[in-house]
Amino acid sequence: YFFTLINLPSGTMQARTMDVAKQVASYFETTEKNNVDFDFTVAGYGFFGSGQNTGVVFTRLKDFDQRKGKQNSAQAIAQRAVGHFMMTLHDAQVFSVVPPSVSELGNSAGFDIQMEDRGNLGHDKLIQYRNMVLGMAAQDSKLQQVRPAALEDTAQIHLDVDQEKANALGITVSQFNDVLSTAWGGNFVNNFVDRGRIKRVYMQGD
Repeated sequence: YFFTLINLPSGTMQARTMDVAKQVASYFETTEKNNVDFDFTVAGYGFFGSGQNTGVVFTRLKDFDQRKGKQNSAQAIAQRAVGHFMMTLHDAQVFSVVPPSVSELGNSAGFDIQMEDRGNLGHDKLIQYRNMVLGMAAQDSKLQQVRPAALEDTAQIHLDVDQEKANALGITVSQFNDVLSTAWGGNFVNNFVDRGRIKRVYMQGD
């Protein structure tokens, strides 16, 4: 098996991320149908963080005896996929990764670079220099699939609650927090039994 990581620009809604994930899964199920057993798609989560603009497609391949030849190896299939997605999905970063053959031993090639703002230049400058390093690395013929190992910055909402007015209306700050947390993040309500199975009920804003 291997997995395909999906990153879209900050602020992208989950519906758009899911649409890209479906296109990725559709590619594997059609173009690579002789090699692929099935796909499993997750939106809102990625190996570099969680957010509506990220997702993962897990692809299980058929057994070795059904896909003989180097051209049908996991690595070859993943490389073809990366080339295809670079040509067709221009608003998303989509790249396939083949995990190590032996779990916990890591991949045989590749390295990470960590950058530190030791001159106290600020976040914006750090991102600017990170992009410069990525650009230079991408031009080096010895390197491939150079990418940041984190999600891009995402806009945040700051709410200023008028506590005096809220108290006058009998609304506590904790009630505010509970309502907003439920509406935006979801909240567990209860369990119910459906055809002999216990299922969990969550509430969330539309």
